[in-house]
Amino acid sequence: MVPDFARCCFPVYARTHSELPDLRLDASIQAHLGSLKASRRQLVEEGPRLVWDMGNHAPRGCLVSVAGDGQLHACEETHACSSFDCSYLRALLLNLEVIQGYRQLPELDLILNAGDVTLHDAGDLPTFTRTGTSWATRSFALPFEWQLHPGQCHKQLIQ
Repeated sequence: MVPDFARCCFPVYARTHSELPDLRLDASIQAHLGSLKASRRQLVEEGPRLVWDMGNHAPRGCLVSVAGDGQLHACEETHACSSFDCSYLRALLLNLEVIQGYRQLPELDLILNAGDVTLHDAGDLPTFTRTGTSWATRSFALPFEWQLHPGQCHKQLIQ
């Protein structure tokens, strides 16, 4: 990641990346996610088989991983978003790349539902999505697409 790109397009993160960790935020994350531990094997084997039936489209679970060497890996867009635009997956990967450019992320795996809404849990695995809902207790909301990607933010501001 080119530092100038990060400073230009992600100015808030560029200013705050070197601050000390927020202990209250860490405690809140552990309170919500601490009991939902899933093994890497479960994520790798079961995650890509998850499907959310949305009527006109059916997003599938996308395994997103940060390897020990810092490389980002994600499922193919055709898997996660077979019948709709997969720009949310691209925005999330760009954002992870920016964070990785400033501070090495730990090895991690997560399951992403790139669809517009999560109406129900799809299995026992915690799932990250652009819009978590009260109906899905194992769904955790990530920032909206326009908050993750500078191009989408520009579109949101001019509409």
